[in-house]
Amino acid sequence: MSEAKTALVTAAAGTMGSSRGKGLAEDGVRVVLADITEALLLSLAEQLPVDTFTSVFYVSDEQAYREAV
Repeated sequence: MSEAKTALVTAAAGTMGSSRGKGLAEDGVRVVLADITEALLLSLAEQLPVDTFTSVFYVSDEQAYREAV
């Protein structure tokens, strides 16, 4: 039996991040979308075919990153 996979996608509200998040979700990976723009994250999460979570934080903030992971 294969285990479910989860990916943390940073800069997910941007072009490359949203594309990566969509691709992973289409492959059945559970996705955590991270960025500083909450509205764009929520909009993207609604479009994805699997359970998706969002986290709003600066990836350069080490404490915020640890809390998200």
